[in-house]
Amino acid sequence: MYTQRKYALFLAALLCLVICLHTALATVDPYSECIDAYNTILSNPSSPAEALETLLAYAEGGYISAQTMLGTLYDFGIGVPQNAGEATKWFTLAADSGDAMALYQLGGMYAREQSSPRDYDKAFDLFLRSAQMGYAPAQYDLGNLYRDGNGTEVSLTDALQWYKAAAVQGHPSAQVCLGVLLLENPACMDQVKAFEWFMKAAEQSDAIGLHNVGYCYYYGYGVSQSYTNAMEWLLAASELGHPVSGLYIGDMYYFGEGIRQDFAEAFKWYCISAERGQPEAQLTLGLLYEYGIGTERDQELAAKWNKAANDQGYYAIQENTWAFLREAMFPEE
Repeated sequence: MYTQRKYALFLAALLCLVICLHTALATVDPYSECIDAYNTILSNPSSPAEALETLLAYAEGGYISAQTMLGTLYDFGIGVPQNAGEATKWFTLAADSGDAMALYQLGGMYAREQSSPRDYDKAFDLFLRSAQMGYAPAQYDLGNLYRDGNGTEVSLTDALQWYKAAAVQGHPSAQVCLGVLLLENPACMDQVKAFEWFMKAAEQSDAIGLHNVGYCYYYGYGVSQSYTNAMEWLLAASELGHPVSGLYIGDMYYFGEGIRQDFAEAFKWYCISAERGQPEAQLTLGLLYEYGIGTERDQELAAKWNKAANDQGYYAIQENTWAFLREAMFPEE
């Protein structure tokens, strides 16, 4: 009797164990395991091999997300040697299963000459398939192809359509590009809408969006002109490294636009912009060194910055630029 009871308890315990194991296995989330492994590799490319083995196992087992993640690692050489062939293989497997991200990433390789000589026709086809599935990055890049006529005919209408599709999903670069077209292109000009799209990008701390909001305030495009507001947004953009914002801030200090005129402060901001590669700021900085405005005269540095601007193809007539700068120094003339 006792033995039978003991055996029954053993069977019950064994059954509980089997149920627990089955439940645990049933609740394994492949995506969570893959994304954890992927993030581990991104945060620490020399991370333990287990993370890469996890991705590889799922990818070889046909799990689409793992194939796309593995392709990305090989594409950019993160945690593995950069290998365009391996990246193409894994992206293609996922793309053949209809994965929007893999279609986009594979298209990006053709657009960047990663898997073969640059082929915008193939990139366009892949971006289009991904964009039609609602993938915002593909919609944005498809807009770029239509705008520039790469892989397709130039089409402002289609560029606007795809930029807007991505923009309404919150893609900041698409919001900026949509705003630029609405601001600058006579065929679709709407400065108020342009400002609104720049603001949406700025609210996501996008440096170009921040700069463009400041730019609109500076000139009064789509919003009431305000040097005070322009300065606020341009400073925020410059803090994120935008190369042109410092030029505008320098101009505001140089000409006393909405702020006390200060040549030394203007010189500082022209330096910031010039060092970030902005050619107009480089030429201006060369003239400030040449004439000793806001700094000591230094002909060697003047020549250096003039050459830096010229090397970028910026050949504005220095006499005209100097005449422009003189206006602030000698307004009575």
